[in-house]
Amino acid sequence: MALTLFSHHFMRLTAIKFLVISILFVVLAGCVGTLPKPSDSNSSLIVLSIQAARTLGSNYPDVVNIVRKEDGKLIKHTAKNEKYYYFANLLPGTYQIDAAYLSIKGTSSSSTSGAVTTTFSMGSTNNFPFSDEIKNTTTVKLNAGNVVFMGDITAEGTSKMWPPGAIEFSNVKISKTGEGEKAAFDVLKRDYKDSLWVSRF
Repeated sequence: MALTLFSHHFMRLTAIKFLVISILFVVLAGCVGTLPKPSDSNSSLIVLSIQAARTLGSNYPDVVNIVRKEDGKLIKHTAKNEKYYYFANLLPGTYQIDAAYLSIKGTSSSSTSGAVTTTFSMGSTNNFPFSDEIKNTTTVKLNAGNVVFMGDITAEGTSKMWPPGAIEFSNVKISKTGEGEKAAFDVLKRDYKDSLWVSRF
């Protein structure tokens, strides 16, 4: 009985600590990253918007990968700015979203005797579930020297009590509109106004 109560208490404390970590992650995720300059006149840039709405605010993936269809090469984003992800210095070709995930990690400590403290490292890697339809809709064709908007991906995120840091993403949608493209390029011009990429659209 005592062991069961301790186990429930430990799980509750661990879940609370990871909730705090999640909040801090949301707050810190909005930092503007450094966008690499064009490597040459033929290099191109893809801009992708992706976020998951949650009760405590939006979640932004910490890793987003796209794939070049011609050779199957996976490419991780080179910079991010809140919900916008940038893939710089790409070769001409056909690209689409491949994967995105959010990892929440941390530690939890418990004391059983008041003198001995045990620290556990725990966490969860949460994948965005992209259907073939979503992936196909993000497909873009890059020519030399282009700046292209890949689309706006949204999802709903629900936190789980266990395991710590677990988030279930659902209702994933993709839209590609002129308004979405304009908003993405406006942010690019605002936050990277001195970048040579801005002169390419």
